[in-house]
Amino acid sequence: MFTSVTLILTPAGAQAQAQPQAQLDPAPGSGLESLDDVDTRATASAVAPAAEQLALADALGATVRWTPFGTAQSVVRHGEFLTTGVAGATPAAAARTWLDDHRALYRHDSTEGLQVHAEIPLTDDAYVVVLQQRIGGLPVAPDGMASIGVVGSAADGWSVAYASSTLVPQVDALTASAGLTMPEAFVDAAEDVESDVDLADVTAGGFQAGWRVLDVAGIEAEQLVRRVAFPTPDQGVRLAYETIYFDGAEAGYRSFVDAETGQVRFRESIVDQAQDDPTWDVFPSAPPMTPISRPPWNFPRADLRELWCWTSTSRCEMELENDAARVPWDVDPRTGEPTFTTIGNAVDAAEWWLGGGGGPGQRPVSQDRDYQFPWTNVWHQTRCHPDNLVEGGNNVDAAVTNLFAGNWRMHDWAYHLGFTEETWNSQDFNFGINPDGEGDPVTARAQSGAISPGSRNNASMATRPDGTSSIMSMFVWQPQAASFYVPCVTGDFDMSVIGHEYTHMIENRMIGKGGGRSGFHAGAMGESWADFLAMEYQNEYGLAGGSGVDEWAVGAYVTGNPTRGIRNYNMSYPSAGELPRPGKDVQVGTLNFGSMGYDIVGPQVHSDSQIWSATNHGLRSLLLDRYPSQGADQQRTCADGLLPADQCPGNRRWMQIVFDAMLLMPTAPTMLDARDAYFAADLMRFGGENQDLLWRGFARRGFGEQASVGGTSDTDPVPSFASPHEEEATLRFEAVAKDEGGQPVDAKVFVGNYEARATPVQSVEQFVPHPEGYNFVAQAEGYGHVRFFVDGLEPGEDRTIRIHFPTNLASASQGATATGDGFRQADLIDDTEATNWQTAPTFPNLVTVDPPSAAAGSYSAAGADFGPAPTAAGFAGQVVLVDDGSANPTEGCGPVAPLPAGAIALIDRGTCPFTQKVANAQAAGAGAAIVANSEPGDPFTMGGADPSIEIPSVMVSQADGGTLQAGLPATATVAAFAAEPVGGSQVTIALDGAQQIRLAKASAMLLPGQNRFTALRQFELYACTAGGGPNPTCDGGTDAGWQRFLGSQQNAFPGANQRPSSPDLVLRSFPVRPTSATHVKLVVVANQCTGNPHYQSEQDDDPTRPSTDCRTTSTGANEVRAAELQLLTSRARVDGATMVD
Repeated sequence: MFTSVTLILTPAGAQAQAQPQAQLDPAPGSGLESLDDVDTRATASAVAPAAEQLALADALGATVRWTPFGTAQSVVRHGEFLTTGVAGATPAAAARTWLDDHRALYRHDSTEGLQVHAEIPLTDDAYVVVLQQRIGGLPVAPDGMASIGVVGSAADGWSVAYASSTLVPQVDALTASAGLTMPEAFVDAAEDVESDVDLADVTAGGFQAGWRVLDVAGIEAEQLVRRVAFPTPDQGVRLAYETIYFDGAEAGYRSFVDAETGQVRFRESIVDQAQDDPTWDVFPSAPPMTPISRPPWNFPRADLRELWCWTSTSRCEMELENDAARVPWDVDPRTGEPTFTTIGNAVDAAEWWLGGGGGPGQRPVSQDRDYQFPWTNVWHQTRCHPDNLVEGGNNVDAAVTNLFAGNWRMHDWAYHLGFTEETWNSQDFNFGINPDGEGDPVTARAQSGAISPGSRNNASMATRPDGTSSIMSMFVWQPQAASFYVPCVTGDFDMSVIGHEYTHMIENRMIGKGGGRSGFHAGAMGESWADFLAMEYQNEYGLAGGSGVDEWAVGAYVTGNPTRGIRNYNMSYPSAGELPRPGKDVQVGTLNFGSMGYDIVGPQVHSDSQIWSATNHGLRSLLLDRYPSQGADQQRTCADGLLPADQCPGNRRWMQIVFDAMLLMPTAPTMLDARDAYFAADLMRFGGENQDLLWRGFARRGFGEQASVGGTSDTDPVPSFASPHEEEATLRFEAVAKDEGGQPVDAKVFVGNYEARATPVQSVEQFVPHPEGYNFVAQAEGYGHVRFFVDGLEPGEDRTIRIHFPTNLASASQGATATGDGFRQADLIDDTEATNWQTAPTFPNLVTVDPPSAAAGSYSAAGADFGPAPTAAGFAGQVVLVDDGSANPTEGCGPVAPLPAGAIALIDRGTCPFTQKVANAQAAGAGAAIVANSEPGDPFTMGGADPSIEIPSVMVSQADGGTLQAGLPATATVAAFAAEPVGGSQVTIALDGAQQIRLAKASAMLLPGQNRFTALRQFELYACTAGGGPNPTCDGGTDAGWQRFLGSQQNAFPGANQRPSSPDLVLRSFPVRPTSATHVKLVVVANQCTGNPHYQSEQDDDPTRPSTDCRTTSTGANEVRAAELQLLTSRARVDGATMVD
């Protein structure tokens, strides 16, 4: 028996760190940027499992992963039961018996502190039992849940298929007393998320589903608080208050406040970032669009809505009556009477133009219950004109009706897959099932915030605990300069967006066992589940695609992109084949477990979700191959829940596995925990008959047998492409210098198209044969990148892949140097896409540090709304890090220790106002101030007002602030800066003597925090030979002596609507004629903003908003970035590969 014990020794609580708010995909300026998640336990050392625990895991023959508290997080034997013959009168009794027998895995002396939370049937003999840990009579949170999958009966005994948990070690008592009241704790939590709430504004109400309801003056939404036991690794289990704050508009947070000290110990965003029988006019998928994917969009005005009815009527195109809804959608089940509007048992929909401030606005009303209202596509036809936003305008009745119907369809479809009253679904009345969880229909906000605060280009779901309503907000869409280029449309009509947001409630509640899931991996998978559940619903009913729109494009209508929708990749793209080429949008999706963090935004839930989406679409395809569809009628019958999953096509079986697995996995799962829950779900429902296909699909995307991960925040997991059910092919990677006598080269090999931030494979790696093959990229210092494609692998094959690297003449490792415009010229020639060169930034200020400091150089800086602006001459002085004597002395929130007269104060951004920091520095003697951002990304203008401030102040990025601190002592100048246009910017590369160039490669990849529209789009290469002629030194500042040998395509790095993305910017090869040179100059022709007509011109008629032309923004017009320029001695050769770039 093979036993695997995986140690997850990440810091305690690390599962909830720095997870960005998860909406559909927030665009800059959308108003949905949330505060970072916080877990004060993250710095504590993780507890390693004890020898007794490891011995018990070994005796089980199981793969065990561990929580940071040293308890078992997941226990699985792939394809087999953990234990058989467990006695118990009920599934819950059997689960408790198994936990008691294995309590040492969880550092428990008994199971008395575990309370049955739910007993959920999957089939007649398969159940998921959920238990909640309680200490001192209070629920443990955000941890403290266990899910046990059992199969069998009381008469024949039970088999345990899977166990997951976030249980913490058993203790006898809490380590804190209540020094705060519930309202006081809520005020502390609100202040922590920068909400101005006074204690006098808070009124305590009654209880709802175990939560105290608070009414807060000025906020329409109800607020929630309850007492919990909050576990810490070093201070015991603390008495705390869990609060649910929602501002009524777009921001929502779950916080844990220490009941004794008032410290906010944990914070995470809850917003996941669309008497006759009644009838409804509905767009089943979306209104008609054109496939051109660029402005002018010219979407048709044709009203192609269908008439949906509860029971069959004349002209009815979809009959809706079903046992999931039980009553017509517009009926109050408590009274049996219709509401005559868009209020029903599962959904309460209304217009919400004023965000959360004024409550619901207009609702369509129909006394004959025929909810059929005009749709004229007016927002599109008038190009986003705000005059539409008046009573009865902007097709608002049709929008609310469509949103209401879309929510109901997701409710009914998901109900038949297992999202029911027992599993914490969303209904006002639960028909006697789980009465504590009722009273929570989805609040669906149509055109949310369209007037105030002016929300655009997104959608969100604020998932709140079972028994309290979750809040869906759908926005209008409108182009925004240097940010998002989309058509003028209304999100309430795009079913893929509605389904996406509804799924966030499904996955949060099912994984969170009625609450919410947590952790970066869970956030990424949540975005993925939201994408593919929305599209699977449409595909099962035959609603997806048409008119040139791909069947798996999420958000195609709202983005105007019919192929990729809002994502970098369509989840149905093949996993390998075509390699990136200039001017071509390559429709191949190579993402795998080792690609995490691949995107230009770095590790991010929306980007990394696409790894999980591609994997799941592959699983769907494999199961459909084994269990083919018999046609549309069978698909609809299964979608309606009229046939059990084991009598349905493979796609329905896959979807059933997904829903079952959500119940089984821990509340803070890694992707490998979720993978294992899929295996357990198949074992419990289908007898394990699909284990081979699951392994094959997971292995093809790097989630294979030897894959590993360091915890729920690990963004550098180790991929594996092996399966215990397959005879793999073995690939042996070797690298040599093709043009240097074949000497060995120290190279890294990555599966897919990405090198930056990705995880390489081993030099000897096993791969399950895949009919689509595998793409690879190899990278080596001094030799750059080589892309290649391998296919035709056979089971048991042993193939050597020998990479013959040509020499990269433009590599610093080969003696090349770079000078020219802008900053970080050396990063253009360092053989990696993980760094880049940029022209002088468009920020209005510059900090220039003098030699001999290690930080010598120039740093772009934003300004401030207070105090004088820096002058062109600038202010020079000694840079001194401030010290206010507090626990965070460099934040300058308190009185600062005296500074040398005329010093430049260096201050860390923290929690106090910018004006307070700068005023304290001024009082200490500073003549200027530099504030270093505390978060990744570009600096921004510091807000505030204080007429007493008389010194200039600027902000630099977090990274630059760290460099400045490391370079102290130093002197510097803070000055104003005038940017130059992007066209003509150049970098000159001095080669190591005269060289012959036969191929060029270039990359426009960006770094996290950089504006997408500043990426290189078009360029030219010029050659010069030093020593004679009109430019003997090959000075790049003059045109003399330079000969052009490459003019790239106008769209060398293509950028599609709605914005440039990583597939557009990744490294590409550019053929050149053989050219001899000692120097090569890269000259920028255009960036994505100045060279792409999709991002130019006026694309709306909204007089209240700035121009949509990207070229009107200082960033878009004046900045450009490029990651790599490689000049090669020849083309690469790869033995054993089918195609090489």
